[in-house]
Amino acid sequence: MLSSRSDHGGGPKHIATLVTSLCRSHEFLVAAPEIGHYSDVFSRTSLARFDLPHRRFSFFALFRLCLFARRYKVDVIHSHGRGAGYYSRLVRMILPGVKVIHTHHGFYFQRLDGMKRFVLIQIEKFFSRFTDTYVFVSESESRAAASVGLYYPEKSHLISNGISVYPLLERKPPSGGKTIITVTRLEKEKGNDILLQVIAELSRARDDFSIRIVGDGPERQGLEMMAAELGILDHVEFLGVREDVPQLLVASDIFVSASLGEAQGIAIMEAMMHGVPVVASRVMGHIDIIEHERNGLLFDLDSVEDGAGCISRMIEDTGLWELIRSRGHQHASEKYSKETMANKIAALYRPE
Repeated sequence: MLSSRSDHGGGPKHIATLVTSLCRSHEFLVAAPEIGHYSDVFSRTSLARFDLPHRRFSFFALFRLCLFARRYKVDVIHSHGRGAGYYSRLVRMILPGVKVIHTHHGFYFQRLDGMKRFVLIQIEKFFSRFTDTYVFVSESESRAAASVGLYYPEKSHLISNGISVYPLLERKPPSGGKTIITVTRLEKEKGNDILLQVIAELSRARDDFSIRIVGDGPERQGLEMMAAELGILDHVEFLGVREDVPQLLVASDIFVSASLGEAQGIAIMEAMMHGVPVVASRVMGHIDIIEHERNGLLFDLDSVEDGAGCISRMIEDTGLWELIRSRGHQHASEKYSKETMANKIAALYRPE
């Protein structure tokens, strides 16, 4: 397993789920940064660890990684994310007998333009000849790849992210003030500045809610300042990174995400599994999980009024709240079990 991240995020969480699900039937080596939330999980479930630089390419690390792969007679390299994908394909060029599987975990080209976008797409096209299999976690991610010529039908597989399945806990519709929650990295691509504008718009119409923002990142200070400028500090609580996210979800009434785009959106899937109705931006990744007004509500990012209106509907309409809660849990239980995901990916690891 190759990842340039071990911190909080969908990619590292996906890897942790895979290795914990398959470590009894497979021997894993993990090349990832030694410091990060999932580092201990990677160490416990792997035969050996390799310290890969955090989101930074190093030719010295590549040389050492090749020696590491040769020493342990690696059969398959499964890389996750752009940075790890560079390493895996370069290792394949040096050690041609190794099978390479690559998962993008978010099609970042969509958010680029100009020469940088062109160059990175050309690099990825070049690396495709050293990639045996691609895994896409959502249909919209595969469509985004196809739009720039990076979808290869003969070696591409659609395998959704997987999460633990839980029964739906009995719960009455909330009365009094509603607790909204988001679990996110505080980075520009997650759209938390838009979320605060949505909350500001909502606060102009009602006062019976609060929102907990769970997560951390480089945007935190700026977001806290923005919340103060918008006059919504009475409604907003920044909790930082928490280890009790499942308990926080169970104690919440509505989950909201204003992300600019996702590979699929594990946080949304987990909210649905814990019976928390979801209001989310109508973007890549979210639209693969949420069917508007059936198992969640979707809003347009260019309309804070739309976002505030969706949250307000979920607060006011207890019938809608109960229906979305039930259907969301059913959808997540049927479509996104970690066992199904792990079994499908394990089939790709087998020799042809």
